[in-house]
Amino acid sequence: MAGTNKIVKVSLSDQVSEHLRQMISDNEFPVGSKLPSESELANMFGVSRLTVRMALQKLSAQGLTVTRPGDGTFVKKFNIAAYMDEVSSIVMKPEMLDDVLEFRLCIEGEAAKLAMDRITPEDLRRMELLSSKMSGFVYDYEHPKSFNLNEYVELDFKFHLALCKCSHNSLLVLAYSAAKAPVCAYLSSINTIRVKQYHDTHPTVQTVSIEKITVNNGHADLLQALKNRDIETCGKVFQRLASYSIPLNEALS
Repeated sequence: MAGTNKIVKVSLSDQVSEHLRQMISDNEFPVGSKLPSESELANMFGVSRLTVRMALQKLSAQGLTVTRPGDGTFVKKFNIAAYMDEVSSIVMKPEMLDDVLEFRLCIEGEAAKLAMDRITPEDLRRMELLSSKMSGFVYDYEHPKSFNLNEYVELDFKFHLALCKCSHNSLLVLAYSAAKAPVCAYLSSINTIRVKQYHDTHPTVQTVSIEKITVNNGHADLLQALKNRDIETCGKVFQRLASYSIPLNEALS
């Protein structure tokens, strides 16, 4: 039937592993801490111990945990986020901005393709909320300090991470989450330049929507394309992102 959305079947073990991965990401289970036992996790999530065991195996395969026989499962001490923070300053170099852009186009482009069959109403609501929050940001050229760039960049990153989550592929989400530091450094750099460039070409404008000058309303267009399951339009939005970004890299040279 035309227009009927496909039902996405996500296994219980995938759901449990995703919940645990998010809890680790949110530092509810800090690096080095011991996870609850299989029995405790089974009771916590209302699933069987076998389901929990499969979920823990997924986390181990992703490099997030290590299981010590007779001792339990622990969050690995290797902290990818800390590592990415250390190298994020490299992204500020002009020659590295294209690398971040290519990474984003690869990960987000593939996520969008998978989302065509897997996206859920909850996924869309999450992206709509983030898009709505970003649309409220206005830049006042007479009072530039009133604009919180870090807050906007954080929402921008969460929006694109939400796109990755629409793929329901845990490795795509993990890869994008791990690259948060360089991606946010990239977003901060290009958004700062776009604000300046817009004022250079529109000197009489006092206030303007950040969404208009940073992505030409690309977030709203991408969200609508996802709602319509329109991969062709998604591709055009990504190309627009690339065409906006590459000249900016040259401007930083």
